[in-house]
Amino acid sequence: MAIKWIDPYIDAPIDGIHGTTNGTTQNGTYNFPFPLSTSSSAGSATKTGLGLSNGDEVRIKGLAVDTFWGSSVAFASVSINSGNAAYIERYNVNAAHSNKWCRIKTIQTERFLYLQAYSGYFNTSYYGGAWVTQIPYLNQTFASQLLDTDYELPNSTTCYLCTSGFSAGDDITITAGWVDESTQGGETILATANKSFIPYMGQNGFTTDDAGHPLTIDAPELSFLTSNGYIYGNDITLRTLSGYEAANYPSQVHATGNATIQQYTASWSTGYLRLYNYQSGGPAQSVLDVAFISPQFYGDIIFVTTDKSTASARWKFKIKEFHSGYGPTINFAAGVPGGGHTLDLEVKANYLLATKGSRITFSDLTKLGTYSITGSGLTNEMSWYASAYVGEEIFLGKDSAAAANTSAITASTASNPEVTTSPFLQVSFGGERAVFLAQLLNGSTSLETMDTSLGTISVSRAYGSPAKVTILADEQGDKPCQLMFSSNSTTTAYPVVVFRSSSFSDKVTWHFTQYTNAGVYADTFAIDLPSYGSDLTFSAAFTTSSTPGVTIKAQLYTANASGAITAYGLQTASVDGTAATISVTVTSSALTSAGAKSAYVIVEMTKTSTAVANVSINSTGLA
Repeated sequence: MAIKWIDPYIDAPIDGIHGTTNGTTQNGTYNFPFPLSTSSSAGSATKTGLGLSNGDEVRIKGLAVDTFWGSSVAFASVSINSGNAAYIERYNVNAAHSNKWCRIKTIQTERFLYLQAYSGYFNTSYYGGAWVTQIPYLNQTFASQLLDTDYELPNSTTCYLCTSGFSAGDDITITAGWVDESTQGGETILATANKSFIPYMGQNGFTTDDAGHPLTIDAPELSFLTSNGYIYGNDITLRTLSGYEAANYPSQVHATGNATIQQYTASWSTGYLRLYNYQSGGPAQSVLDVAFISPQFYGDIIFVTTDKSTASARWKFKIKEFHSGYGPTINFAAGVPGGGHTLDLEVKANYLLATKGSRITFSDLTKLGTYSITGSGLTNEMSWYASAYVGEEIFLGKDSAAAANTSAITASTASNPEVTTSPFLQVSFGGERAVFLAQLLNGSTSLETMDTSLGTISVSRAYGSPAKVTILADEQGDKPCQLMFSSNSTTTAYPVVVFRSSSFSDKVTWHFTQYTNAGVYADTFAIDLPSYGSDLTFSAAFTTSSTPGVTIKAQLYTANASGAITAYGLQTASVDGTAATISVTVTSSALTSAGAKSAYVIVEMTKTSTAVANVSINSTGLA
């Protein structure tokens, strides 16, 4: 196996980085690497031009990530945009940001994004305006960093890397982030302010070849910060593909194997992102794992079968965060035969979907033989809700519809983050399908012991489908949590706090404050429905803090093939110390009469005192 080196910074003002003697010899060695410019063999992108043979590796030089970013640039101001019935933090930027690549840190991670002069600000939510970059849960203390122009590629740069001359039998790998000849510990950032710069990597034309693409892009250290990008490969791993200002040219990733991307975003008029996967059918499963997608308007996940004679392709799509005007659409390309494909949608832990319009949408489920929706972001997990449209709405998670008027959280209790008494940081309310806050400011007080009102919400919700506000982390324990509001309309709807408590074996726990007294709290949990050739036992188990002053109940429901619901009676838990249990027989004749096809449980708790209390939901089920 031979190694060919590329130093993309030969054409940048820095004139090359570690080990590069010059950029004119261009023989692909560490000291005389290829640049990306069109005058080079690397730019022409041919297999022979790069001197590649089957099994070779192309290594792209990189640097420690902090090297690329200059000093921090503070936001000019932070204001509250209350338009569209939403409280949205708007981060107004200085002129220094205009038409620049920025490094922004959030509560959880960091993003590389372009800020165009058109807007002059970041929003915490799409609802603050169209074509404006969204930065949910922005870390204000970090502000932003601008890309050091010494490492910015000039406008004349083109990138056609490994785009021609390859055959189906070839096996070439691209890696990045090399900080010296033998150490891969940095990052490679390919950035330009040239709006016409569109990088291409990999050779198009292998999307119909059952052997897969000859190029493997194994580059979790590689970021494209460009107008748009077109990436082709077998297994594709990237850190970032972030585009801007090219309305008619959506960024595209085409994988014949698996695809893993940490950040896939568009700013301003890019608006559209497309992720293609080509599957030939058979035992292998193609996995698409995209941690953060923000296409502004639309994000299309497009599945394609390369063998048009089979309908047995298997895909898995993993998603963690999606922020856009409209939810992700899962499409099947024209010519894909129907009836037998398998699709698994995995909702990852701490999942967050924030959109103005639709949720997760399937374009044509007739193409599928089976599909499933699983993952740590769903049932009995601390999650954000996930819902899909499949002709009719399917209940998948813990909240089938977000609160209709979340702006009704009273200003006196901190809907405005500028209020110094607010326990919340960076509010994003309004018409989003997911309502979320960045952080709960509980200081050194644990979630298990806090006793704060946390505000109220004026919204009427159906029993078992409470209004919820998701909080990405609390300040004391860095735990994700939710505010879940009461179901009874006669009581001011102060919320309980729902989280996984280490004091209760990491089980989902409902925390009651003094303000929740007389509140009725009810939520829905999906459960498995076993075969019912004989009677089954409906059971539920809970653990409480001492003297909780909470009445615990649960009710089993089933649905038949037409969606008709049957309830099996509200059961009150028996209490023995801190253990509360329910166990009741459900007859096979009752289940047969109901035509039961699926099952779920509504857990109900009523606070009967002002004592601070915790109740963990250990298990619910049928057996």
